[in-house]
Amino acid sequence: MFVCDDCTIRISGANMDIINGIWLIQSKTENDRPIFKKGNQLMAWMKLRDYGRWYVTNENGRVGTMKNSIAFVDSFARSPNLVDKYVKWSERKHSGRGRFYENDKLKAVPVAGYCGRVQKLPMKEESDTGETSTDSARKSADYDPKEGCPVDVMYHTIKNEDYAIVHWVDPAQDDALHEILYPSENLSPGNKFKVGKTGVVYSVVDSRGRVVRTCDFTISVVDKDPPVIGCRKNIVTETDKNKENTVVNWDVPNAFDAVDGEVDVVQKSGLAPGSSFDVGNWRIRYTAKDSKGNEAKCNFYVRVRDNEPPTVHGCPKDYTIKVFEENGWAAHPKWAPPTGWDNVDKENVKVEQVAGLNAGEAFTLNPDTNETVVKMLYHISDKSGNSATCQFHVTLVKSEIEKKGVDFNEDLATEQPQAPDIPEPAGGAAKRADHFNKKRRGMESSKVQKMREKRDERRRKAKEKRRGGHRSKKHEERINRLKNKDKNDSPRQSLFESNKSWRWMIFKVFLIIAALAAVGALLFLYLSGELFQKKGKRLPTARASSKPGWFTSPKKKKYRLRGRSSETAKAHRG
Repeated sequence: MFVCDDCTIRISGANMDIINGIWLIQSKTENDRPIFKKGNQLMAWMKLRDYGRWYVTNENGRVGTMKNSIAFVDSFARSPNLVDKYVKWSERKHSGRGRFYENDKLKAVPVAGYCGRVQKLPMKEESDTGETSTDSARKSADYDPKEGCPVDVMYHTIKNEDYAIVHWVDPAQDDALHEILYPSENLSPGNKFKVGKTGVVYSVVDSRGRVVRTCDFTISVVDKDPPVIGCRKNIVTETDKNKENTVVNWDVPNAFDAVDGEVDVVQKSGLAPGSSFDVGNWRIRYTAKDSKGNEAKCNFYVRVRDNEPPTVHGCPKDYTIKVFEENGWAAHPKWAPPTGWDNVDKENVKVEQVAGLNAGEAFTLNPDTNETVVKMLYHISDKSGNSATCQFHVTLVKSEIEKKGVDFNEDLATEQPQAPDIPEPAGGAAKRADHFNKKRRGMESSKVQKMREKRDERRRKAKEKRRGGHRSKKHEERINRLKNKDKNDSPRQSLFESNKSWRWMIFKVFLIIAALAAVGALLFLYLSGELFQKKGKRLPTARASSKPGWFTSPKKKKYRLRGRSSETAKAHRG
């Protein structure tokens, strides 16, 4: 039986001062557990699925909800001071909303009163009926003392630990008339159980020391926690000077498992430490497994950047040109555009003129000035965005004394370094290069051909789907031949193509005329009423009484007969 009699609890070690202090027990209970209060704050217990939780609220909190909770501990303990010493409390960093962090220093201890199991009741004298107080209490018990043994249970280890804290409930633990005897304190509820299977045996005895039942069950603790692998951060580096790659080194990460200790780390993908890495992002992947098959992964990237600008070759020098009045104070200097070489892209660099005139254009001096300077500017950039500059000036100077002179149209001298001569491969190297190029062109052409065949196949299937059926190749060829054959023929020619005889043509025309005449005759007879005329004697009065006209429909005749006198009608019927 659980009793809380005027119990006062002190909480200490919390990061927030509003949690620390004295908590007083209240008269109300929640879920058969007491409620504690400090000012307007509450501390109560609630059931959450398959576990219980003691929680502390702020000043706006209520019982039965975690909405305004600022600290909690998962435990089935009947009072906060009975929470297992191995279980850690969790609290927020501030009184509002936020993440919970574990705090192993937060503790709840009783200060006054009593909150726990009641002591055993002493044996009393027999009453007049011969019953003792223990016998009457046993009769009023609401459970069978011989039942209540736990079944085999399985727990998972705590994260990064090799044990699990196991709890179980025996109905005799709250009964003052019975006592549970454990063979060892380490095999009682709330203790640590290592990975593996542990057998637990305990006995339940009554107040007279008699064994009521013996419980025997197994606790299995399974390691489902992967090892902890020390994964490093991404590596960012640059290429070596005048080289397209760089050597990257790093320490192989270590892995530690709470059960197996240090475990081996295996590299699954990527280059090994000390390898040469080209420009780009390279993923390195390591894995570590413990004896239970739990795997931890480590992924990081090696990023190699090209921050070296290209080297400019063949940049012209600054040049001064004398211009003459006879030539319109103009000159036409020439130069070859500069080139570049990059450590990664080689000669595949972009050369762009951003200022000045093009080579061979007229550089003209204003007659009112004696000298003018034209700046020429080129940008040489690689694919990584690194840029180098080629800049030179062409100065035009007016000739004051001489009015006649030669128009300057020569090539400008260039600065060092010049463009390097790339030697052509000779001998076996040339053959190998040529073979490789042919093979590569063949592979590319075969890929293109396959792509075209797939495209044609898709189009053919789509066409068949729209047409609503499948046609064989022979059928398709026959249809195409017929289409091509009659493509340039007129409809009138196709009618008489197989019949060249004029006699046959006249016969067909005669048949058509005869058919049309027969149809016309039948139509005339129908409209004149002669086609469906009833049999009998015809009276001349029908024609005489009709209005002038060459045609009278059967309906009009019928109505006229109705309008005659009865005698004439009878005569007409006769």
